[in-house]
Amino acid sequence: NFSRGQGDYMGVTGDLNDGADITAPVRSYWPNQFGLYNLSGNVAEMLQEEGRTRGGSWASRAPYLEISGVDPFAGFSKPSPEIGFRYFVEVVDRRDCRRSKRYPLNAKSIERDLVPIKEDTLLAWKFEVSNRLYTKFVQETTNDNSPADDQWLGVISYSRRYRNDYSTHIDYDEHPVVNVTKANAVSFCKWLEDRYNSFPKRKYTRLAISLPTEEEWELIASGNNRDNYFPWGGPYAMNSKGEWLCNYNTVQERWIIDLNNSTYLVNGISKDMIQAAAGQDGALVTAPVDSYYDNSLGIKNACGNVSEMVADLDVAKGGNWGSMIHEIGIKKSVIFTKPNPYVGFRFVAKVME
Repeated sequence: NFSRGQGDYMGVTGDLNDGADITAPVRSYWPNQFGLYNLSGNVAEMLQEEGRTRGGSWASRAPYLEISGVDPFAGFSKPSPEIGFRYFVEVVDRRDCRRSKRYPLNAKSIERDLVPIKEDTLLAWKFEVSNRLYTKFVQETTNDNSPADDQWLGVISYSRRYRNDYSTHIDYDEHPVVNVTKANAVSFCKWLEDRYNSFPKRKYTRLAISLPTEEEWELIASGNNRDNYFPWGGPYAMNSKGEWLCNYNTVQERWIIDLNNSTYLVNGISKDMIQAAAGQDGALVTAPVDSYYDNSLGIKNACGNVSEMVADLDVAKGGNWGSMIHEIGIKKSVIFTKPNPYVGFRFVAKVME
């Protein structure tokens, strides 16, 4: 609903060629692919930015209706018959519609997901530590170990849902725990070690559970082949079927200017565009810990998803869901000094007896 020419509000010779003289009913005309009506024409729509509108109105000419068109009402400060609004809803909390499953913590459940790395002396957890397992730890220790979920705020657009739900909602039970300190991770390892060694029926007389050293982590991630760039061996993050092999930011290569330059994105690429690109591999942020492909040892997500803490350095290894292609790999690391949504951990177990 717009003005096809100067003074053309009623149409040519009285014929309403756009179906309306002034405004039309809100369900008129064709919706876009989201099913949203009248984003162009009918009434210009207020934005959060003060004095701004978008989309043009019933009295606007065609150029003002374009998505990136000039705002004809820029700076408006009083009501107008050409200006209206629509509202948006950000989901900040959700109800649990399914019953959360308790983690079946026993010797058998732990042994099942431990992968032998060096014969039967060094074992590694197949997955990144999940929210469900970490929650068991918090419940049996202290809330001081709870994830600092406020760290989600500002990391991505519409992040309040993750702040409220990520570490507590059943939908994220099998996602990797994030927003924890290295001290929290060390305490988790000690708790799990004590719990395992207390089970009367267990395969190993005693296990020592800890974060891996950087050397151990690279051994685990590479599948015992130090020449591998990625855990799956090849030089690419997508296989011949076009399937993504890990969870990272699949930003388009044409957006990147220079991988060695800190300002490597083409001008005009917005944060929201980068965020949307990250979802092309199947996950906008983290993915469940059993996603994507094993390496030759059966280890999941050694690269991508979350960067992983190591015991001997203040770094996290492997790249994460926010990393671009040149930032993931077995040798890649980022400085880690405080909790954030990009870093989690897995543990190793040494057979002591």
